[in-house]
Amino acid sequence: MPGTPSLDVVLDTLLTLEPPGPFTSVGAFRAAWRLECLALADGNPIDHALLGGALADRLGYAFAAGYAAALRRLVPALGLETHACLCVTEAGGGHPRAIRTTLVPDGDTFRLTGAKRWATLAGEGDVLLVAASEGWSGDRNRVRLVSVPADAPGVRCEALPPTPFTPEIPHYEVSLDEVRVDAAAVLPGDGFTAYVKPFRTIEDLHVSAAAAAFLLSTARRLQWPVELAAGLAAVVVTLRGLANAPPDAPGVHLALAGTLASLRELARASEPAWAASGDPDGAGRWVRDAPLLGVAEKARAARLASGWATFVG
Repeated sequence: MPGTPSLDVVLDTLLTLEPPGPFTSVGAFRAAWRLECLALADGNPIDHALLGGALADRLGYAFAAGYAAALRRLVPALGLETHACLCVTEAGGGHPRAIRTTLVPDGDTFRLTGAKRWATLAGEGDVLLVAASEGWSGDRNRVRLVSVPADAPGVRCEALPPTPFTPEIPHYEVSLDEVRVDAAAVLPGDGFTAYVKPFRTIEDLHVSAAAAAFLLSTARRLQWPVELAAGLAAVVVTLRGLANAPPDAPGVHLALAGTLASLRELARASEPAWAASGDPDGAGRWVRDAPLLGVAEKARAARLASGWATFVG
């Protein structure tokens, strides 16, 4: 990618960046993160995820950076000025068969109607990327992804109760009532196979990279054992390489599973270092937020089994 820095520059940046102190909101974090991204390289989502992790003063803000960077990897037209949210899950889940939000032609435009659950940062964003059905072909739901301004007429975001971990990152229910969208807002390609399905891997890569960078930056600042820092640096390097590979490649799924297992083990190994760090607030947040790293384990196991089956039958 244009402007992509070399690996040594990225590692040096992660290991020397000084977080400016506690952030009062996800908006304040995003503003500081954008400036650091522009200083490093404008255009490489995985490096932006890593930079956000190193800048963050808590895992929740590292997640926010990884999530935003993952969406920019999925939809390259999204820039650093745009904060997006992927809206897929409905009452019946996130499978294509569960998508009941409709995209209906209306002259030269479309009408978008439906409801989404568990939309991360939807009420804090500029753009909603909405999975919607344009109808069924036999037993196949034809899903498209539609880009909608978060403040468009007919869009309503209602905050859900905070989660037990990373409560700084809000989730929303989104209602779409006859929202008018232009044809250009309908992204090309199949909404599920081109966007929703690969995003599961892309999000894992970028969010995990941000989490690893957060721990690596913390290890340097709090002078944790060098062996722990070295392991985290190795995870960072591996995830950076994997993030630029095709997200549907079986070998990528295999390597990602192993790397995430290493990250979880290093996260567990960091617990004594956190306890002895002299940063009780940070240690308390980490104990609260660490379960984030174990989310979606069932889906990850299925992805690993499918990828491995490609090679062993």
